[in-house]
Amino acid sequence: MPGLDEELSALRGHVADLDSELLQRDATIDTLQRTLRETQDTLQKALLSPQEGGLWKDRYHEAQKQNESRGREVKELSLKLDTKEKEIKLLSQYVRKLEEEARIRDSQRERLLTDAGIARSKLPFAAPVFEVLRAGEGEM
Repeated sequence: MPGLDEELSALRGHVADLDSELLQRDATIDTLQRTLRETQDTLQKALLSPQEGGLWKDRYHEAQKQNESRGREVKELSLKLDTKEKEIKLLSQYVRKLEEEARIRDSQRERLLTDAGIARSKLPFAAPVFEVLRAGEGEM
């Protein structure tokens, strides 16, 4: 089934693309989490040295805003990651189902061909008739 093979190939390509995108997002999440930890460490240090209070206070507020922003980004990316993982699972299930249906159709087709061959062999006059019919189809 050429159409089914093309669809399966396209779905496999889509699954591969989604997998690649998930890996990229995982790397982005790791980078954001590392930056978040660094920012939190900087915040802790700023809170522990009150000598430069005003300067550190401004840095603290700036870092806090960055921290909150990056936290939201991490959450958004995590949600997208979960969504993509679910999509990959569903597409994989769909591909397996299509492959199973194709195997069933192939086995049914083989069974029908075998049955037709057996029926032809049981009817001695059927073979010439089939040949005449095939020849007639070619003329149309």
